[in-house]
Amino acid sequence: TLGALAALSQMNLTDGSLSITGLDLVRRQVMFEQRDFQNVKWTSLMEAMKKAQSPGVSTTDLQGAKNNGAFFREFLNQRLTSESSEADPMRVVVVVTSSRLFENGSDLRPLQLEGDCNCRVYYLRFRLNVNDVFDELEKLMKPLRPRTFNLITARDLRKAIAEIVEDLGKL
Repeated sequence: TLGALAALSQMNLTDGSLSITGLDLVRRQVMFEQRDFQNVKWTSLMEAMKKAQSPGVSTTDLQGAKNNGAFFREFLNQRLTSESSEADPMRVVVVVTSSRLFENGSDLRPLQLEGDCNCRVYYLRFRLNVNDVFDELEKLMKPLRPRTFNLITARDLRKAIAEIVEDLGKL
């Protein structure tokens, strides 16, 4: 994940800006947020990732596990609809994570936006191997028609980033 973020932070945009948000879906919290992604505070990001991966989870977090998918859907909806107007530039979202299954009975209704979101969504999904085919996170983003990249090797990551850059260059 850090390698992917490091590579993405090197992107140069003619018009626009890059930001990063790290979500902890287990605890349903924003763990890290920085508006200027080209000057990432790597130490703070790594601390947030360590905290998100720590095994200590509260009983409240565990009891609310069925809300983890809804948390992601609502967060993404907020980012895509906040202060939007027709004059707003296109929003590009890159989701970087591994395959994700949610608690049985979770609310996995897809994101619903009214009209065109004026957005592009790319999903960089790390896989353990080619047989790792279970993922429910993509279902939540389906209406946004994310371009999904299944990443197993470093070469897969390089190819995905090259395709994203090429695609964005066509806008």
